[in-house]
Amino acid sequence: MEALKNWYGPEFYKNLTALLLDAGAAVDANKLVRDFTRSLEDLELKQRIDRTITVLREHLPSDFRIATHLLQAIAPKLETGFFGVFVPDFVGRYGADDFDFSLDVLRDVTQFSTSEFAVREFLRRDFERTRRTMIKWSQHDNHHVRRLASEGLRPRLPWSFKLPELIHRPELSEPVLNQLRNDSSEYVRKSVANHINDISKDNPDFALSLLESWDQSSAATRWIVKRAARSLIKDGNGRALALFGFEREPNIAVELLNKTDPVHRGGTFVAGWRLTSRSDHSQKLLVDYAIDYAAKTGQTRRKVFKLRELDLAPGASVDLACRTAFRDMTTRKHYSGAHRAELQVNGRVLHTTDFEFIG
Repeated sequence: MEALKNWYGPEFYKNLTALLLDAGAAVDANKLVRDFTRSLEDLELKQRIDRTITVLREHLPSDFRIATHLLQAIAPKLETGFFGVFVPDFVGRYGADDFDFSLDVLRDVTQFSTSEFAVREFLRRDFERTRRTMIKWSQHDNHHVRRLASEGLRPRLPWSFKLPELIHRPELSEPVLNQLRNDSSEYVRKSVANHINDISKDNPDFALSLLESWDQSSAATRWIVKRAARSLIKDGNGRALALFGFEREPNIAVELLNKTDPVHRGGTFVAGWRLTSRSDHSQKLLVDYAIDYAAKTGQTRRKVFKLRELDLAPGASVDLACRTAFRDMTTRKHYSGAHRAELQVNGRVLHTTDFEFIG
């Protein structure tokens, strides 16, 4: 798989320069490409985006609005995703002195990339002024703009800084979340669920009260609630389990049927368990498994995997199995040593088994 940083490679910068020229930018094309690509191989993705923004500021007109209008003109012609994120990030870095204009630009260009990181710069400068604008965005016709209202306000947005105002006062994002709780777009609903999941890490009672207050007769809302409560369910939170009718204290016996031990690099860990009900009534169960991976530091890192949701009748048994590949990826490296697999039912660890990974 190609490294993400290579999205911002020499060919990208040649195309970007051509787009700027077509939009009427008075730039020295050769010098612009040279400045974009200088020692490029030494830079990671975020550094390349930062380089792009800095170089554009040096080459585009000094008037912020004129420079921004040029970037707005090319935004629809860029590939979607991170290819165009430098446009809103340019506004986030240099638009502080033209606040309302900059927020309008972020609203308009987010549909071509995402302004979720850039808008946080304005939240950091004037939280309440920006928040009021984002509440209006939550009512916008365009689903990209509605999603920006939720995603940009997340207390713990990945790849960005935390928003302490929302960590201490989660109710400040409630108008946006309530507006979007039944949104027609899954893209928006996913953001709302992730936003509430963020809240649950610092303010679980508030997150649960919000979810409990929502009418779940709509399939869209039920989808958000279940995804939003996922961390609380994994932790075995009783109120979160009750939202979906899961047994708070599952009454089952667990038997390990088989496991792979040891596991070799490139191989697959397989484990099977038999769950037998010891209850006199049917039990609604959410079954996950977790692996504690050996880490480079000598400690462990835990990852929880979804397995199955089921209703188990009194005295009934069910056999379940997990399969986990031990192949290195950009997001996960494997280290030799002792590992542990745990079967988790309704947030309760009911069985643990150890195995060895040999790299």
